[in-house]
Amino acid sequence: MFKIAEKIEFSRRVPVRVPTDGGFEEQSLEVRFRYIEEQERKRILEKEEERNAGAGFLRHAIVHIGDVVDEDGKELPYNDRLRDRLLDLPFVLGPLMEAYVEAVVGERAKN
Repeated sequence: MFKIAEKIEFSRRVPVRVPTDGGFEEQSLEVRFRYIEEQERKRILEKEEERNAGAGFLRHAIVHIGDVVDEDGKELPYNDRLRDRLLDLPFVLGPLMEAYVEAVVGERAKN
């Protein structure tokens, strides 16, 4: 039996390789996404500039991002400003998009 839900949401732990002097540090985010139906996805991507399409799409798909702290280790509350700040980092944007695609399609995003 296949059940169709009115609203589809799902969570993923997203690994992020943060650049450091001479290498990377493995970190992660807890992200809750909402499924974007095909018609809405096309509408969103048509409105976005080509170079910002991924971030624009994820602004609609991300419901919450957790496990984010400041330099002192204080947890940062989720809001649009935090989301946009994270999406502005290429080493975060790529893994977030890969996590969404992998969750929806069942395989890793292709470059």
